[in-house]
Amino acid sequence: MQSRLGLFFAGGLVGVGLLVAGQFITRQQSPLESTGTEAPEFPAAHEPLVSGRVDLSGVLALPTEFARRQALYGLAAQSDGDRLRSLIADASQIPDRRDREAALAVFFRRFCDLDPRAALTLANSDPHAKTERYRNVVWQTWARNDLADAIFAVNTIPRHDDQVAAVQNLYAAYGYMGNESTDRIFSETGIEHNRQTRLRYLRVLLRDSPVHVINFINTEPSRLRRDEYISWFAYALDVSDPDAAYSYVEAFETSGDKSLYKTTIDSRFSRLNPVDTVWRALAKDETGPDSEFHNAIEELASQDVDAAIELFGQIESSNAKVLAAFVIATELANTNPRRALAWLRTLEDTRTDKIEESLLAVIAMTDPDFALETALALPRARRESAISGMLLRTAMSSPEQAVSLLESIPDDVDLSRSLRMFGSVWLTRNPSAAIGWLDSLDVDEAAHIAEFSVRTAMRTQPDTAIRLLSYLDDEKAASSGRFIVSELAATGDVGWAMSVMEELKGREIAGLEPSLAGGIASHDHQLAMQFVQQLPDQETRDAAVAEVARMVVRSDAADAGTVLPTLINSIQDARVRSRASRTVMLQLMRSDKKRARQLLEELRLDDNEKDIYRRSMLDKDN
Repeated sequence: MQSRLGLFFAGGLVGVGLLVAGQFITRQQSPLESTGTEAPEFPAAHEPLVSGRVDLSGVLALPTEFARRQALYGLAAQSDGDRLRSLIADASQIPDRRDREAALAVFFRRFCDLDPRAALTLANSDPHAKTERYRNVVWQTWARNDLADAIFAVNTIPRHDDQVAAVQNLYAAYGYMGNESTDRIFSETGIEHNRQTRLRYLRVLLRDSPVHVINFINTEPSRLRRDEYISWFAYALDVSDPDAAYSYVEAFETSGDKSLYKTTIDSRFSRLNPVDTVWRALAKDETGPDSEFHNAIEELASQDVDAAIELFGQIESSNAKVLAAFVIATELANTNPRRALAWLRTLEDTRTDKIEESLLAVIAMTDPDFALETALALPRARRESAISGMLLRTAMSSPEQAVSLLESIPDDVDLSRSLRMFGSVWLTRNPSAAIGWLDSLDVDEAAHIAEFSVRTAMRTQPDTAIRLLSYLDDEKAASSGRFIVSELAATGDVGWAMSVMEELKGREIAGLEPSLAGGIASHDHQLAMQFVQQLPDQETRDAAVAEVARMVVRSDAADAGTVLPTLINSIQDARVRSRASRTVMLQLMRSDKKRARQLLEELRLDDNEKDIYRRSMLDKDN
């Protein structure tokens, strides 16, 4: 009798759950899959369907998860706010994590239907605040029930990070992206979709069709986001059909997007099955650097270098064999440099000489003594090339180790060019240490390195570039100084440009002010004209005006027609004015002869000089 009553009680619970579930089905459900931080879908709240109370322990005693879930819906539906608070407190003590989270999610959703603000406060209190799960349930339920009120609540949250997290749930409640509701959420909160939300939307599109994902990517204006989407898409595709994945390459609109997608799937499939990928790439004759073949042979060599050597013997393409030889030899060199060189020297291809030189640079990173010993034994024509490669490769990771290697190289090895490149690398990585090294060198040698490095340093380390100018004589410092001042001013770094001029003050160096004026004029010729007017020396001012005029005509400024005559005619020195006129006229005669003719009539030039330009334009017309 007792067991029959138990069965009757359990059946009654299931019946209640099914009755409630029957009404739940009428409510529209989100088509989105549940992921780690988004709220799962739960049916809406209802008026109680039964008058009695169902005990939570009885629900948990039901035999199947389905029965338990349906009974939870019924239990939630017949509970008011106070009862739901008690149920949430009881559910927090359920030992089984899966049952505990399922029960809490159902109860929080029902509580949100009744009082969303109270539900959110409870979700933000211990122990529920330790996870985002129940906050997500509340925000998504609130948004579906009353989007306007949910948006209002979000906009009252004091912490911006909390606002961002809440808005992502509002987006999730309405399909993440791409509809009027999500547009409204953005319009009224000003908070964009975060990366996780964007990628979840791509997952929805992918379930419909990969083409839908590509169409969405093609409409994204941001290059950074397109790159993000393409990488995600390439790794989300079914790995069982490489041909299908490659068939989508041409669906991307830009060459850059096509290239990134293809590179990404190359990398993915090469890791999954490198041998098949090698043969597929060979069949398509795609065996260049960074190709599908390259990725696959690298992956195979890293997994099983002996298998890669065996496969190498089956490759017929000579170009593919050269690339594979370098990859395999490099992998061998990581553990056994002598075996790598010995294997490489068994190959019958003269191009392996270059591979050997590159390989020595790799070996120098871990065994510099052996690498140098091997390089010094090479024929003279190859020896210096190999040692230069070793020096530069080492400098990229450890300039100090490169200096140690440099001290071991015999004096009869000509490394003048390599030293310049080495110095440039070191100055980029550790300027103060590199400057100390320059001070230890011969004056002429230090000057060569400084001259080679100064323009590179200017782009990322203007302070280092300024110090390098002190190693140069006046003639070389003038050439480099004018270039640096112009380039810095052109990029808006006028302060650094002025610092260079200050460093060179007192030396016999002319032309810095015109270079500064030209650099400024490349992005703001009105500001450059103001600077020019402040120059005290007429000769310098004339040269600066000529430089500004040259930049104005190059930039094709909208007001060039009125600015150019004023600029050029303000030059007092007739020779400088003539040269500036020639520069501007030749540029306009190539691009816009109508404007050239108009400008010519306004320039302060003698008639003979104007006639030369008129005849030249007439000849070109004929």
